[in-house]
Amino acid sequence: VPMAAPMHSTDSYDPEKVTVHYYHHPDAPTGHGQLYDDDGATPDAFANKQFTLTTFTSSYSAGKLTLHHTSEGRGIPGKPKNKGYMYTVHGLTKMPKAVQSTHGNKLSGVVESKWIDGVLFVPADAHSDGLLIEQ
Repeated sequence: VPMAAPMHSTDSYDPEKVTVHYYHHPDAPTGHGQLYDDDGATPDAFANKQFTLTTFTSSYSAGKLTLHHTSEGRGIPGKPKNKGYMYTVHGLTKMPKAVQSTHGNKLSGVVESKWIDGVLFVPADAHSDGLLIEQ
């Protein structure tokens, strides 16, 4: 579930500060969702592909949770097409053994994460397209 910070008006919306909340359950082997972003002002943004449509997917098997995101569209003028997300993972039963970022379906490095009261907080930078979380 992509979420932005509370605001009084969408004029305050910052697409660079979206947090993706993932609610894990071991009986759900896959999941998916999408986030559509445009500048909020261009009438034909979709027709002109001046938007970003990000698809989020998840898969879980043998104690390994993979969270992945891909973007399509030309992006929003003046904003980077690829951006990092803060992932907030709910429902894990214990602190993960390892959290790694992925790029092009390959592991690209260990990621600093925080475990607070059963919730895992993980930043994924703009060069990453997902995370591998091992329990």
